[in-house]
Amino acid sequence: MNRKFLFRRTLVILLTCLFLINLSFRDSEDPRVLKIYQQLETFATRTQQQKIYLTTDKEKYMTGESIWLKAFVLKASNLQPDVNSNEVFVDLIGYDKVVYQNIIIRNVDGFAKGDIAIADSIPEGNYQIVAYTNWMKNFDDAFFFSKTIQIVNPRYNNFLTQPVFDNIKKRNRNFVEAEKEMTVQFFPEGGNMVAGISGRVAFKAINSLVTGVNVKGEIFDETNKKAGSFQSKHLGMGSFVFTPEAGRKYYAKVTFDNASVKKIDLPSVEASGFVLMVNAIAGDMLRLNIQTNALNPMDDKSNELFIVVQSGGEIKYISKALYKSKPVNVVIPKKLLPAGITQITIFDYQTKPVCERLVFIFPKETENRTNMDVTKTNEGNDIVFKIQLKDKAGQASAGNLSLSVSENVDINGFQSWNENILSNLLLTSDLKGKVENAPQYFDDTNPQSPVDLDLVMMINGWRRFVWKDILAGQFPVLIYTPSMGLRPDEVFATAMKPFSPDISEKAFESVLNEQYDPKLVKKNTRGAQRTNAIATDRNPNVLRIDKNSGSYNDMVEYLKGRVAGVTVMGDGIRIRGVNSINSGLDPLILQDGVEIGFSTLKTISPREVTSVEVLKGPDASLYGVRGANGVIILHMRKGGDPFDESVAAVNEPSIERMVGFSPVREFYIPAYDSWEKKPSDFNVPRAVYWKPEITVGSDGTAVIRVKNPVGVPKVKASIEGLASDGSVLFYQFAN
Repeated sequence: MNRKFLFRRTLVILLTCLFLINLSFRDSEDPRVLKIYQQLETFATRTQQQKIYLTTDKEKYMTGESIWLKAFVLKASNLQPDVNSNEVFVDLIGYDKVVYQNIIIRNVDGFAKGDIAIADSIPEGNYQIVAYTNWMKNFDDAFFFSKTIQIVNPRYNNFLTQPVFDNIKKRNRNFVEAEKEMTVQFFPEGGNMVAGISGRVAFKAINSLVTGVNVKGEIFDETNKKAGSFQSKHLGMGSFVFTPEAGRKYYAKVTFDNASVKKIDLPSVEASGFVLMVNAIAGDMLRLNIQTNALNPMDDKSNELFIVVQSGGEIKYISKALYKSKPVNVVIPKKLLPAGITQITIFDYQTKPVCERLVFIFPKETENRTNMDVTKTNEGNDIVFKIQLKDKAGQASAGNLSLSVSENVDINGFQSWNENILSNLLLTSDLKGKVENAPQYFDDTNPQSPVDLDLVMMINGWRRFVWKDILAGQFPVLIYTPSMGLRPDEVFATAMKPFSPDISEKAFESVLNEQYDPKLVKKNTRGAQRTNAIATDRNPNVLRIDKNSGSYNDMVEYLKGRVAGVTVMGDGIRIRGVNSINSGLDPLILQDGVEIGFSTLKTISPREVTSVEVLKGPDASLYGVRGANGVIILHMRKGGDPFDESVAAVNEPSIERMVGFSPVREFYIPAYDSWEKKPSDFNVPRAVYWKPEITVGSDGTAVIRVKNPVGVPKVKASIEGLASDGSVLFYQFAN
């Protein structure tokens, strides 16, 4: 037995002796207790779960701007910086699940920064920014970081085609229908409804977009005898106390806020089992009540229970209790638990999990934490933020923060879709289910927040692991290493195996724009049909890749001398006959619609490509400003290579190709006044200031001076980060 395990087990024993009931020192050596602890310890050591939080300079953009971002790469167990993964992958994914742009940013001491320049050819609408490490690809995609942003493209009408427009209309129809389709889900507290035992049943009424809707209903048994009633209290959620009878089946007659009525079955009633009720919102204690109808009066051993409380993959509390004729009541001090989600699991005498419940511990309820005080003053046209970090004892603390300042405009409630560092790291990053408007639960001025958040806990389940798998030693199969192994100097240099997260379309809650010029859509369609035509002798600017391509090492070599007006040089490609309005001369290069760089083009084998199109002049104008230097389009081969079966495996259908590290650029503000179509015309906030790295030293202070070069009359600012002890820090200001 290693020293680390001995130390941790001793710590658990000490906590047990001090705070828990019915667990003597001898009991703590029970092999069942050791098995529970040891298996979770093995899981945590093997998997080393990570979290990523990504903050951006704002939430709504216009094409031509950049999305400035910073990633916090953290250990899930204690929110300390994780340095094992060198790379952070950031994808910009549209409602159609296409990865439109992607970058890799370098993790330095647990923090990574970069930006995504939004291409002019990108469709307008809602997008997901998804961030993850190579190590996180071993686990469920649901735990990747994901954030919704809006992108406005004033030029989208110039290259929107009829098939795409038809898809938008179809998607909008499906969206509207999904709003109308409603149901109710029931969640017995602890997991089961048990005959003859009074328990609490939580519920949530949702539509097919997983958005809460108001509901009320009545409970009946199979004889249509009324047994209870309920009504939602918050975002379609609520709860009621219910005592089911043995042998009965129950259903709910539900009335939704659109007056529709449905009959929905409740979960089946277990003849015997355990019921767990938790009071998590009364004072500084968690109060557990455990009841059962499976008492064995002849054998006390079979009436033993184990209460295990874990957070972040670490056991914080473990107790053994003996169930006799009365319910088992357990009181746990909240101050012993870290801020965030805590999982309570009840095991029977055979260490089989029989009840489970999540509770939330607010930062103010924990024993040790760091607070952030921010003082804002105006000095002339400047805004000065003075930041102070102090622990509970008033001592200075260190930390790493970021500051974003943007124009304060009303973007139609869009803020409610997004999260901040508090709501993400402490709440949603540990849940697979959707949490609507998660930041509202951290509003200290709302006394109802703890009650509402407790409902969220009852209708969601912990999904980073399942206890029965842990106890059986069934751990995740690890395929990916913590890092791809890129060197810091590998900037846009290394091709990587394509990988695309599984992003649900339910994350994109909006109807897309259908107000486009039909004549222009028709013209664009004709142009697209012309430029996407299969290569013929009459269209020399479209090349079909044939079996002779095997003699070429890469696409750069293949293009040399094949298309009139295209010059391939050592460091790039130039297309004659274009009218550049950009500072550079490089054409836009697209791989199945995804923008790539010249260095990536050098990594693509001609065997992976079906055809290449070279556009200039009016044809290239379909891609807006980004096509001003011409466009090169690669259509990738789908499926196997028809020329050589031995290489078919490398030709996987994909929509993206990861490359080397994105170069780190300094934040700059575009000259908005010179834009033909201005952000203010489309209700897009303008960026004012972005400082991704604010290091607070041992003195606990930092002073940031913000100028307003854009001259906007109203601003909003947010400061997000972490203290050195893992405390999550957040401040927001708006005028």
